[in-house]
Amino acid sequence: MVCITGQVFSHLLGSDAFQETDIVGISTPVTKWNHQITKASEIPEVFAKEIVKLIQSLYDIEKILRLEQSSDQEKADYRHEHARPILEHIYDLLDKATASALYTPKFHLGRAISYAVKQRAAMFEYLEHGFIDIDNNNCERAMRRI
Repeated sequence: MVCITGQVFSHLLGSDAFQETDIVGISTPVTKWNHQITKASEIPEVFAKEIVKLIQSLYDIEKILRLEQSSDQEKADYRHEHARPILEHIYDLLDKATASALYTPKFHLGRAISYAVKQRAAMFEYLEHGFIDIDNNNCERAMRRI
């Protein structure tokens, strides 16, 4: 569910500004993604920050698996239960962004969205196989030594 509402400045709440309730304040506890945006130009930055937060939660899952020294099958099972919904949510947001004004391939965010969408199959592949890492950072670090 997406709610787009208007809110007057805080100091005008309850005055003759025709808004009696703090919309941001009452909707924050019941939403996953809640931001107060005052200018349209802030939307790409807020969107990018939300995607980064979701990606960080995927890395948090990997940290748990590493600390528990999980087997490949345990990793795959845990990722399927915990990481898959997050990754599906990320790609749902990216698909919606691609269909919106956020997606302009000329700008950095548009190029990042395009790249991520093209990597969809590879990202979902790591969920199914516990021996596959979430990223290729170890390989890249090893290549630097050559």
